[in-house]
Amino acid sequence: MPSQVLIVCVTTSLLAATLASSEPTSSTTASPETRAKLYQCLNSCAMCVEHWEPGLYNGPRCAKQCMKHKGQRIVDPDCVKLKMFNYDPEVLKEHRKFIRTQTEFENTLDE
Repeated sequence: MPSQVLIVCVTTSLLAATLASSEPTSSTTASPETRAKLYQCLNSCAMCVEHWEPGLYNGPRCAKQCMKHKGQRIVDPDCVKLKMFNYDPEVLKEHRKFIRTQTEFENTLDE
């Protein structure tokens, strides 16, 4: 687990350094605000990778989505989008259904 966290941190740092050092052109100039949002999106992807078990969350796919949207939104703020996982979608749907029913049960106990 610590080695995976290190890999995620290094990957995020490399992507941020690439963004910071890239030569701006008139068509691709990014404002500091845009770069900050992109860094925040990439950092969110790294946190999702750390949150789930090794190999479950697809960090590179999340990072590609950040780059595609130029950081204008955090791609998966709650780390639960099914398309960001590496397992069979049907298995994940069943897992989310289980979590949803468990949460509903807990909410009924709180009332």
